[in-house]
Amino acid sequence: MAKQGIRFNSRQYARFVERSNRVFVPRISRERMSEVERRAKTATELEELAVMYGLCDHCDLKDLNVEFAHDLFDALVKVSYAYPKIRSKLNYVGSKKGFIDVLRLLAVCDTETVKRFSLDDVCDKEDLVDVAANGIFLIDKTDYDAKKNILAESFSLSGLIEALIVDEGDFGKFSYRKTAYALKRATDHPEGCDEPISIVYHELGHLLDYLCGVNGDPDFRRYYDGFLKAEIKSGLSVYAATNAYEFFAEAFSEYECSKHPREIARYVGEYIAEKYQRL
Repeated sequence: MAKQGIRFNSRQYARFVERSNRVFVPRISRERMSEVERRAKTATELEELAVMYGLCDHCDLKDLNVEFAHDLFDALVKVSYAYPKIRSKLNYVGSKKGFIDVLRLLAVCDTETVKRFSLDDVCDKEDLVDVAANGIFLIDKTDYDAKKNILAESFSLSGLIEALIVDEGDFGKFSYRKTAYALKRATDHPEGCDEPISIVYHELGHLLDYLCGVNGDPDFRRYYDGFLKAEIKSGLSVYAATNAYEFFAEAFSEYECSKHPREIARYVGEYIAEKYQRL
């Protein structure tokens, strides 16, 4: 059988499905998790906590500003406790540089890395090499510092390697303050989304979209199609008018970040909570 260009035998496909259905299982209360996070002094400690408590397979925050790393960890905790099945989409979380390093190891089928990502016996080595190499190519050809300035991305590489990456060029130890200042000055973001962490919630929104099949839901598409672009720009953000995927991600970000989310964001927040329960 084949899925997204990869051919599986029956045993491999069973492992693929099992891996794709992983769920975050809380070991401690969310309040206790927040206490543990606050005690962490370094990005390295946060990386270890993220893996130890099962938020992701691999976390690389060492090239990021430690304040932002704390905020990112907190966002992962908040969304994972609310939507435990998002764990299947969080194979890697961290910097772009760290993700490239991981892909390079997977491209040579490094035994420890393959095991860390639970990819042993999921597919043939040749397919894994191709997927990892394609991921490196996709990142290399993307100009993260161009006019659009891509701050973060959610990645899905054939369903084998799924990730939330942030650009250390924007959220690094020396660049974070500049990025935070630029977001504060911007006027075209969703309500309450003038802090760097809103970028992470936007990408988590994309992962929830993929998980729940939001953009394949006729009800959601009818809701989105009911707006004029001008209404989306004024009721959400300019970027939300790009397409239905960005509409959902921007609305989710506002719902999570704003103390007073507006009508569209409230609808999307309530919609995804209900949609998730039907998975």
